[in-house]
Amino acid sequence: MKAIVTFISAVIPLFVLTSQVHAKPSAESPNKVADAKWFTNFKEAKKQATKEERPIFLFFTGSDWCPPCKVIKAEIFSTELFKNAVKDKWVLVEVDLPNDESKIEAEILEQNKLLQGYFEITSFPTVLALNSDGKPLANIPRYNDPAVFVKGMEPYLKVRSAFNQYLQEASAVEGEAKAEALANALSLVTEEQVRFHTESIETLRALVEKGEGEVAKSLLAKIKKQKDRMEEDARKRTLEPEYEKQGKEGWMTDYDAAKAKAKREGKFLFIHFMNPSRTAPKVMLNNVYYQPEFKKKAAEKWVLLEMEYAGLGKVERSKNKTAEAKRRAEVWDIYTYSVYPSVSVCAFPDGRPFSINHYWSADPLEFDEFQIYIEGKEKEGKEFLEQIERAKASEGLVRAKILNDLFYPHLKYRLERPSDFLEQYDLEIKLLFEADPEFNQPASKLALLE
Repeated sequence: MKAIVTFISAVIPLFVLTSQVHAKPSAESPNKVADAKWFTNFKEAKKQATKEERPIFLFFTGSDWCPPCKVIKAEIFSTELFKNAVKDKWVLVEVDLPNDESKIEAEILEQNKLLQGYFEITSFPTVLALNSDGKPLANIPRYNDPAVFVKGMEPYLKVRSAFNQYLQEASAVEGEAKAEALANALSLVTEEQVRFHTESIETLRALVEKGEGEVAKSLLAKIKKQKDRMEEDARKRTLEPEYEKQGKEGWMTDYDAAKAKAKREGKFLFIHFMNPSRTAPKVMLNNVYYQPEFKKKAAEKWVLLEMEYAGLGKVERSKNKTAEAKRRAEVWDIYTYSVYPSVSVCAFPDGRPFSINHYWSADPLEFDEFQIYIEGKEKEGKEFLEQIERAKASEGLVRAKILNDLFYPHLKYRLERPSDFLEQYDLEIKLLFEADPEFNQPASKLALLE
């Protein structure tokens, strides 16, 4: 265990050093500005935006489970460049949907869930550019470079200005001229967001039906096609009770019993950690995990285990009264990367994980593609075991590099509590230190990782 602790203290500085070595020069502005004000109350933000005639910057985040959300806050929103870019131009709103709901005021939490549902947010983080009335104009692309991100925001200020100008023109005219102005306005809104502008769409449709908006026919057809596609995707994200009942058949829910079965039958463990209140798990269950074909194929080589959310905060954990619930919480703590809404863990019969896959997006997945994925994971598990045996048969830096290559992908997702994972590979970590006593030197590890 001492070796593990030393390894952790050595590896974490490595990640910091690596990011410093490869990071691009900061695009900070030399002019210090006050921290930008972030609203959490959407109604108050709309009032402010209307009063000051500004667009709204709507940021959807999962503060305690979404690493990319943490990155964008730390590396983009905290920069002087970003704060200068939004000053006196945008009204900022944070919509947080954490796993630990006790962190948010009940009223704000309810509001955030309604906003997620209304805007059909299925991927995190998501940033929307809204008009001051709260209607969306576009999704703002997410870039990790502050300068690129800020540059990507600029066009939407011009889009909003032109959009509002066309609406103003439309309000002052009738007939073909009105239809043309409305069509020009709606054509500025992205495909994903245009359906929210129902009043303008219905006005335009009425003009077309009266023969006064021929120019807008193709636009309305395009909007309808996009709306139908979005509704179909929403249907795929809805888990019907009867389908759920049938789908659960074949999935175990007892971690210890599943490990015993895997050992007895010589199979790998396929563990799905999920928060059923989130959208992403429902998509996976609908499209893949509860499909009879998937269960039949996977059961040949895997023991399927479903672990529902056990809670993260003290309030939620206090609700775990039964022995089963408490054991489930312990298992969630073993695999701490499972704070994501949907995580697949591929593990050996003894529970040691060799592969993880996070799902924070609820975009429908192709079933055939996932069949290929699960077959690939079986091969990956066998190769993992082969590499461990190869490491044991090697020595020196060769052994150190083999073992480091196995563990590094897991550690980079587990900087907060990597020891839980490493404890399961105590013997291999000891071998690593025996192979390379100087492995705690960042420069040495950098060379190995290149």
